[in-house]
Amino acid sequence: KTIAEATELTSLQNGDINYFPESIEADIIGPASLDENLTFDHYFRAAEGFFGYNCKSGTTADPAVRQALSYATNRPEFVDAYFKYPEASEELEKVPLGYVPDVYWNPVSANLGKVVTGEERLDGLAIYDYDLDKAKQILDDAGWKVGADGIREKDGEKLTVKFLLSEGNSVLEMLIPIIQKSWKEIGVDLKQNTVDFNTLLDTVTPGSGNEDWNVFFMTTSYTGVENADSNYNLMSGDPNNYSGLEDAKLDEELTAGRSTMDEKESVDNYKKAMITENELIPYLPIYGNELFNIYAKNVKLTETGPVRSWAQALDSAEIE
Repeated sequence: KTIAEATELTSLQNGDINYFPESIEADIIGPASLDENLTFDHYFRAAEGFFGYNCKSGTTADPAVRQALSYATNRPEFVDAYFKYPEASEELEKVPLGYVPDVYWNPVSANLGKVVTGEERLDGLAIYDYDLDKAKQILDDAGWKVGADGIREKDGEKLTVKFLLSEGNSVLEMLIPIIQKSWKEIGVDLKQNTVDFNTLLDTVTPGSGNEDWNVFFMTTSYTGVENADSNYNLMSGDPNNYSGLEDAKLDEELTAGRSTMDEKESVDNYKKAMITENELIPYLPIYGNELFNIYAKNVKLTETGPVRSWAQALDSAEIE
């Protein structure tokens, strides 16, 4: 049934609808959790919001700059603010709507998703917790020295970072003010350029010929639970590798992960690739989140998941 936007909760409460699938709206999920006639289930969304760094040209071609920018990005502050419930039941309070991923990878990957979501920790994996002192030290060690104007420079080049923004993006409206302060503190000259999403996508697509950018924000969605999804985002020369990263070691580990039928061997190689990826940090995952199905308590439609929609689960649905 089609309902007007912003009437989802009211429609559930008055019985116009009795099932509202895959919501990420805190303003709907929170109040719904307090309604005695409604209930919910939830699972990790097969998606991540992320920063992509230009690894081929400009200041972010230096991996030290990418690492420093990542440490200087207060991802927990953003997630806590953006995904905050206005009100919530005690049960819901135990389920954060958003989280900070440990690595740019499929969060519902059958073998590696728990590493992404932080439920499991991978030895040797660099975790970019917010740490301005560490960010400054990395830049110092890499030869980026603070100039008289507070902006770092190296070999006569200012540490200018050009951020390509997509217009009308609520994530960026909250996130940019957070990084403006922290990136300035570590000596970055942040420049912003706002374009429509299609222009952004055309610009960062490999082969576009436009390298006049350093960072962009985008969301990646996954359609399955395969470990091999990241081969397409990280392999040298792949059209989906927007960062332009080229690294022989990472290519070798990704290829080894995909080219064996031995599951343990494949997972071990992908774990090596995760470690290498986070050292090179072509992408910084900013957030992941849960999806919530909200429904009347007489509805039994629970065999859903991140790659099994409510429509696919209708064969097992019941109404009591």
